[in-house]
Amino acid sequence: MVKALTDAGHDIVVLCEPPSPQRPTDGSLCWKQLEPVRHCIEVPPTWRGNIRQMFSEACHGLLYRNLGRGRHVENYVRYAKKLHHERHFDVVYSRSLPMYAHMAGYWCSRSLGLPWIANMNDPWDMHLFPESDPRHVSARYAAVSRHWLRTTLRRADLITYPSSHLHRFHMQLAAMRHEAEVVPHIGYAANSRDRAICEFCIVHAGKLGARELTGRSTVGLFTGLAQFLRARPSARDVTRVVLVGPEDPLTNDVMKQVGLQDVVECVGRVSYEESLVHIASASLCVLVEGKMTDGIYFPSKLADYIAARKPILALSPARGVAAELAREGDIRRVDADDEEAIASAIGDYYRAFLDGRLRENSPSDMLVHQVSPSAVAEKFHCAVESVCRKLV
Repeated sequence: MVKALTDAGHDIVVLCEPPSPQRPTDGSLCWKQLEPVRHCIEVPPTWRGNIRQMFSEACHGLLYRNLGRGRHVENYVRYAKKLHHERHFDVVYSRSLPMYAHMAGYWCSRSLGLPWIANMNDPWDMHLFPESDPRHVSARYAAVSRHWLRTTLRRADLITYPSSHLHRFHMQLAAMRHEAEVVPHIGYAANSRDRAICEFCIVHAGKLGARELTGRSTVGLFTGLAQFLRARPSARDVTRVVLVGPEDPLTNDVMKQVGLQDVVECVGRVSYEESLVHIASASLCVLVEGKMTDGIYFPSKLADYIAARKPILALSPARGVAAELAREGDIRRVDADDEEAIASAIGDYYRAFLDGRLRENSPSDMLVHQVSPSAVAEKFHCAVESVCRKLV
């Protein structure tokens, strides 16, 4: 979003945490171009046993209604005031995860007297992801988290989500009705790199693993693929699966159990731009989602698949974002554990590949436009302008 708004001529300043081993900086050129607008805010150290520092943290925690991150929020507010004095801002925009970004957004908005836009890309907090193994948090943390969820929904001048399903999820989670704008993720694409006609390449980009927070298991994908290759042995020599993202031990185990070591390549974690190159060279892109009653997510990689105009097979819930796109004919959806349906879908794409008809399965021009940087930036800008006009 920052790149899209900057390219559209808007003046953007980003306050964020500094890189760390847990949150390394992406080395892509498109992100390096944004270095001048990025300001890293110091994360205060934990002072255990230092009475003076512990007292300071307690005071800031009470002031900012968040025991444990009060000094952190104070650093954001102080830096935002400094920048605002140097160059007047028009709006404060906070983006999660993590959810404490909205705490900083709220207090910066209050301190600067500016409208506040809060964007939620995922469920409010890590322990609130639906139908996944719950992460244990203390009663105090859960209470603070819920307080800030309701405060954000009540006080933000505009809430944005990447999908209407995520909007409904948060209304149920907070037991609060609230207006919101759906602003989809932006999709970027590398220059198309069609592979030689002799290779049928299936690409998945993103995290995988049954133990990953959203439970993206590859069992269905790999068993379905193995079933397709047993039915069509001649396809094995020309079929390749490329997994782009952190390596997952359980995924490797499943791959070995079904005998796909010669077909699957795990390239590991790569830069964002490198992931786009892999997507651009795919014959078919696969989206793997966890088992859920409602597919509330609009994965950012789905937007990149769409922008690349690639055929998309979504292993997703029967209700949700992917299911709606499938009904429109833009992608194909099957249940994530239905190996026969997965095998059938791969077979259909393979026949289209042999016949040179894969482009017929690409997303529509309308959908590609909806996730384009210019269209998303314009939609966001119009929503912000509408809010600002109401507050004048």
